[in-house]
Amino acid sequence: MTKKKKNEYYIEPKVFIPELRAWKEARELDPSIQWTDSLCRKFMKIIEGLSHHKSFSGYSYLDEMKDEALFHIMKYGHNYNPNKLDKNGKPYNPFSYYNRIAWQAFVSVLNKEKHQQMIKGEYLRKNYTLDSNLFLEGAGDHTEALDMMAKMYDVKSKETEDK
Repeated sequence: MTKKKKNEYYIEPKVFIPELRAWKEARELDPSIQWTDSLCRKFMKIIEGLSHHKSFSGYSYLDEMKDEALFHIMKYGHNYNPNKLDKNGKPYNPFSYYNRIAWQAFVSVLNKEKHQQMIKGEYLRKNYTLDSNLFLEGAGDHTEALDMMAKMYDVKSKETEDK
């Protein structure tokens, strides 16, 4: 029986917890202390691993999702308590804690982008009418429809400027 390979983006709690404890103790003495480079690399590893998840890997705004995740970890990550124990007497897994923060940030960006797409679609429906045959399969090149939209936008913006 072969041993299961560890995920390259997973950070073992036995490595992660002592470093978090040391940082947390230093931060209690000096609240202005920043995250260490080592911890930041671990956070980036978590975020990079999450970006390869099937739920997020195909989006064009993946970099924005990663940025938002790092921002949220930097903002809320100090709330993790490495001394808090679960029902089995073990410290909670910090990988899970930070992975969850990143997951929520990714979902937040998806929701924002979905909202923006709805606004864009509604705007196009209200302001432009296109021949629906342009977008049907075999009805011609899609660039024709985009060119038509650009011309309609130019006409619409000139009308707005003239008012």
